[in-house]
Order: sequence, then C-alpha cells, then structure tokens
Amino acid sequence: MKILLALDCSHGSEELVAEVLEQAWPKEAHFDVLHVMEPVHAWAQALPADALNAKAHQAVTDAVFSLSARGWACERYFREGDAKKEILNFAEEYHPDLIIVGARRRSNASRFLMGSVSAAVVRHAKCSVQIVRARAHDFRAERSYRILAATDGSAHALKAMEAVAARPWRPGTEIRVVSVIELILPPTLTMLEPGDFGFPPDSGDFNEAKREAHGNATRATQILSRVCSHISEAMPVVSSGAKNAILEEAERWDADCIFVGSHGHRGMDRFLLGSVSEAVATHAKCSVEVVRQG
Repeated sequence: MKILLALDCSHGSEELVAEVLEQAWPKEAHFDVLHVMEPVHAWAQALPADALNAKAHQAVTDAVFSLSARGWACERYFREGDAKKEILNFAEEYHPDLIIVGARRRSNASRFLMGSVSAAVVRHAKCSVQIVRARAHDFRAERSYRILAATDGSAHALKAMEAVAARPWRPGTEIRVVSVIELILPPTLTMLEPGDFGFPPDSGDFNEAKREAHGNATRATQILSRVCSHISEAMPVVSSGAKNAILEEAERWDADCIFVGSHGHRGMDRFLLGSVSEAVATHAKCSVEVVRQG
C-alpha cells in the first residue's frame, strides 16, 4: 500500500503523525512524506525563510523516524510552490493508493473547516483521501479505536467497506455501520421527519426503505466481519440530508474515523463529491477517509 503523507509544518504536524500512528497499516505499507514550502511575503512570515525551512525539514525527519520505528518503509520529499497543486502533481507522478492530509482549524478570517489545501485534494485526487483531525482529548486509555463505515449499498460504498477490511486493525477495534436511505418526498412533505406525525405518507415506502437499509448493512457487516468482531449497526431513514445523518451518528457514537465512498447509489446525480462525501469530509469533527474505486 502506497501512502502519501502531506505535512503542513506550520502547525499541527506532530498531532497529524500521532493520529496516523494510531491507525492500522499493512506491514508492507510505504509512506512518502511530503512537505511543500509555499512562497510567503516577507512581511507575513513569523520566521525567516531559513528558519521555516529548518522547521519543515525537522518535522519531516521526525515523521519519517516515527513511521520507520513502526517498521514501515519511508521516503521524504520537499517541493516548492502551491501546496494543493504540488500534492496533486506528486500523486500523479507516484500513484499513491491513499493521500493523507491534515485539516486546518477554522480561521476567523475565512470559513475554513478543512482548509483550501485539504478541500482541493479531497475533491480532485484520483485516489482515496483521508482528512486527519486530531481528537480533542486523549481517549486511547479509555476505549478502543472507533470506525464509522457509511453505506447506501452502492458499489462505491462497498469499496469503502473493502478498504476498512483491508487494514490490520488492532484487537478490540469497534466498527459501526451506518446504512442511510433517503426518501425523496414531495416538496410539501420535505419538512417532516420520520418521527413526525404523518411521516411517511406511505408506510410501504418507509418499510421498503428500512428493508433496503437492513440489507445494505448486512452486506457491509459481512465484509467487515473479516477483520472485526465488534460491529454494530444504525439504519436511519431520512427524508433528506444523508450527510447530516452520518455526521450526527459519528458525533453521537464518538467515532475516530469515518469511511465513506466517493459516490453513492445515485452516482453523478446526488452523491458526487460536493454533496454527501465532501460534506462529511468538510464538517466532521473526526478524521474522514473518502474511498475511491481503483
């Protein structure tokens, strides 16, 4: 498995690497650790250029040391230019299976939830992308790692389940399958939720949606049971907003990473990046891996 780890050494690189080390990677995994030095106006730099370069080299060196100490092969790379373009160009040259980038914190001067770099990478990369977010507190002494696997039964969602099943997760890892079915309602009924009086207008539609959700969850569980015995299920049926259902379940369950396919059942019409998977990657409070079919 070839992994491109893109480090933003201006802040948070230690937290990003720590989160990566908490996950499960194959023994034969190969990490390319990349830092892109972006041109910055002298008046905007907190440190001189030489100091910034030294800091970047040290961050990359520390990351390579930590990953190598776990037995994974690593190489380091440095480039100059626009970070999002250079990361995508590097991926075109070296063909990683997965790109890992950090999510910048929200800025008062912009509406960053992911940051322009990570947003561009998750939208334009041709391979799977993981947006890594450090957890607010150190939970690892309290419980096992938690994975939320979202499915709508599509081929892309099943690919995401296969991606989870391909990792050598530690014993005790917990997986929760969220099988979300959207009911497309007439405009006059879209304000009603499943628990509201009068919803659904046709109990047959609602029951069929529940059966479909259960079938999707069963197929996902069959794949995931290869690597995990602690699997639970949630099957929300919503009138709209599958992304909200996924995000709410992830927060309620305190997930550490969400796995989601890049497209859903309706393909280019409704689940294209920019809709469910991109919204989940943008707004989640934990790490998110958007899985693309190879």
